[in-house]
Amino acid sequence: MRSLPVLLLSFLAISTVARQASALTTFDRLPRTIEMQDSARSPKMDAVLEELISLERLLFSAQQNGDRATLERLLAEDFTWTDIVNHHKLNREKFLSQVKADDSIKDLECQDYKLKFDGPAAVLSGDCAYNIHGFLTTHVREHFTDRWIKKDGEWQIVSAETSMSNKR
Repeated sequence: MRSLPVLLLSFLAISTVARQASALTTFDRLPRTIEMQDSARSPKMDAVLEELISLERLLFSAQQNGDRATLERLLAEDFTWTDIVNHHKLNREKFLSQVKADDSIKDLECQDYKLKFDGPAAVLSGDCAYNIHGFLTTHVREHFTDRWIKKDGEWQIVSAETSMSNKR
């Protein structure tokens, strides 16, 4: 089994077009709470939130499918992934080297998305729960915080942090 962080870049995805559509449909059906850091929400913030949630889905899909080309496009050159609990950190090159098709993650549900802006960066956080199927099924709950920057008009993820979540 690959390390948990590589499985969930926050998010990660499946090998056929049918599987991809199924994963996205499951993700889309999930109830979610849209909360902004600032109580004065704007249509622009809502649009950024929806765009970043779509990109998170794409990241998940690309990871599960082993779609390196999509990941190379979405991950900034200085991307870092950090597993806060295990003090494990990967740069872009190491992260990409561990990507391979893997359909062991099932029943992904993400909720409690929060968006804030830190200078030019959009910081998206949320909580996800999923099952890893193998010899035994393991239920995992994670909190993620992803930092996105727009480069040449396109969002790229600069950093991803994951930690175990105690939310149910």
